[in-house]
Amino acid sequence: MGKSSPAEKLQIVADCGIIPHIKRERTVESFNFRLGELFCGPGGIGLGAALAAVPGVSFSHVWATDIDRDSCRTYRHNIPEAKVICGDIRDIRKTNFAQLEAEGEINALSFGFPC
Repeated sequence: MGKSSPAEKLQIVADCGIIPHIKRERTVESFNFRLGELFCGPGGIGLGAALAAVPGVSFSHVWATDIDRDSCRTYRHNIPEAKVICGDIRDIRKTNFAQLEAEGEINALSFGFPC
């Protein structure tokens, strides 16, 4: 099996339905995921995604949420470009959802399991 170009790799991803809104008949040269994270912890999932180094794929960290203050502080250190809201998710959805919306649209969502 030969090496695939970045465009071929993204086409394979699109064909598998991982990126559902990309039309299957079209090859994509690059794609930027705008990531929102629930239960983000210190940022391991988001940082791992960004460091995965898939040619043609990039991540912009838009926002993240967690209840643990130390995790929020560490996330801000690890991924400073993201808006981090620290608090109980039940309260965030009531009072801070407008803040998340103001950060702009996301097209990817990751979440860690609450400990």
